[in-house]
Amino acid sequence: MTAAVLELFSSRPEQVTLTAGAERSWTGPVWFVAVASTSAVGGGVRLAPSARHDDGALELVVVRACGRPLADTARLVTTLLAALAGRVDRLPWVSTVPVRNVRIEAKVPGLLSADGEPMGSTPAVIRVRAGAARVLAPGRP
Repeated sequence: MTAAVLELFSSRPEQVTLTAGAERSWTGPVWFVAVASTSAVGGGVRLAPSARHDDGALELVVVRACGRPLADTARLVTTLLAALAGRVDRLPWVSTVPVRNVRIEAKVPGLLSADGEPMGSTPAVIRVRAGAARVLAPGRP
């Protein structure tokens, strides 16, 4: 996780276009985009608190940039702290949306990673295959 934090602080917001399904599309500057099948990443950071491993959907998490360097840095720090507390979805510049598939396009090709490992670059389409894996997990509370 330390490497991911250092990478975020050495990067700049990127212009992306996100298309989810046939009718939802958004273009703008982002710090990062995550597509999650579970609520926590990187040792318990709750980046997508609404994500469920068993619902047949993915959670698209978008951390939008505002274009002002000092404000963007403050947003990034606040987002990281909120993710640690499991409250990232309460921030006004963070969008979390359930999707079955999403196309990610960037003005400059961006690195895609899965579970911390490089997996390719944008443009990319990410989709869920409901029931493709069997998971042993505790029951719902």
